[in-house]
Formats: sequence, C-alpha cells, structure tokens
Amino acid sequence: MTYNDSSRVNCRKAATALLCAVALAGCGGGGPDSGACGFAAADCRGATTTPNPSPVGSAFSRSGTGDTSFALPGDVSLVRIQGQFTGTSSNFVVRIGNDLVVNEIIGVSAVPQAHDGTYVVNPGATVTITNSSGVTWSVSSASSQAPPSAGIFSKSGSGDQVFDLPGRAARYRVQASFPGASSNFIVRVAGSLAINSIIGTSQTPVSFDGIYVFPAGARVEVQNSSGVGWNFTESP
Repeated sequence: MTYNDSSRVNCRKAATALLCAVALAGCGGGGPDSGACGFAAADCRGATTTPNPSPVGSAFSRSGTGDTSFALPGDVSLVRIQGQFTGTSSNFVVRIGNDLVVNEIIGVSAVPQAHDGTYVVNPGATVTITNSSGVTWSVSSASSQAPPSAGIFSKSGSGDQVFDLPGRAARYRVQASFPGASSNFIVRVAGSLAINSIIGTSQTPVSFDGIYVFPAGARVEVQNSSGVGWNFTESP
C-alpha cells in the first residue's frame, strides 16, 4: 500500500534512501563546534524571557477508525494524534487545515508499529484523515509542559513532540537515534528549521549529534520523526 503526496517527501518511505538536504537554520550543529547563531541577535546574547505559556483550551477528544473529517474547537492550538493498525501495514495520513502533519506507515511489520505525536495547529482548523482504512486513531487536545526555571535543562522523548525551552538563551546538545533502516529527524525552533536529517541503521551517520544555540524561551517542534528517540540537553 503506497501513498504519495507532492507537498512533502516522506524520506522513510522512499524506495532508495536519498539523503534530504541538511538545513541547519539554527546554530552550529553536526559536532562539538558551534557556529554563529542564526536567530535574532537579541535572542543569542544571554537574554532571558518568559517561556511560551502552555496552550489552554477545551478538553477535546475524538476517536474513530478509518477516513473521516471534523473541525477542531476554536480554542485548541495543540493536539495529540495517535494511530494504530493491527494488520501488516497501512498508511496513516492526517491533514490539519492545509498542512500535512502525519504521513506514516504503521502496522505490525512497521518501525514504529504505531504513531503518537503532538502538534501545533490553528484553532478551529479541519482535521482530515485519508488513506487510512482500518487504522484506529484518536485526536485530543494537549498542553506543553512548562520548562524548569532552574538547573540544567534536559528533555528526552520519542517521535513528534512540542515543548518549550527555559527562559534563557543557551547552547544545547541535540542527539537522536532510530532503530529501523531510516527515518527523518526534523526539528523546528522558534518557527525556524534547525535540523533536517535522515538517520537509521542504513544511514551514514547512523545517529545524530549536534550542538546549537537556541533563543530564550523558544518553542521546539520535533516533526516527521515517528519512532526517533531524541534528547535535548543544555550544554556549557
């Protein structure tokens, strides 16, 4: 079963592992030596700020099986999307508004077997699930966890997630690994593309490890990285 979408190349599904262009729009990366900060100068001079507040809205939840379409409430700006398929493999494709937010293959023969991710969305947008016959899914409102105000920041997770950095500009070591043949690892910070790489057992390098300077209180969005284990740690 195949699904192609001209608006986005899903590198993990490509028959040949063609390496996507590595767009390091953040700062440094790819090793222990940081580069110049690619964000606004004021964000990279050690300024402090109040982190983004966690989105607060309706307690919304919708679940079902297969293709459907529905509208989000007008006060929900962060959602968690989960999908599971009990057969060998199936597409799981979710659009929110005009954005393709999930384009995965899941099932007992896939890596990972299920999908679980958190996404920033436009309130009131329409959710459209297509090419997903037999997939059991849920879409629910979510909130991002406020970062600690003191101590060295470190956050680990898996797959697509959204979280806020502490209210100070700092260097961060970003590491990621994937147990399958290949997967995208895409990270946006403060709305800018910071990391765009492919990792996995068939790739060189197999994992990702880089150091970046990120602005104070920036929002991090890990995207198109289902099954990727990652870690963000504040670095001296």
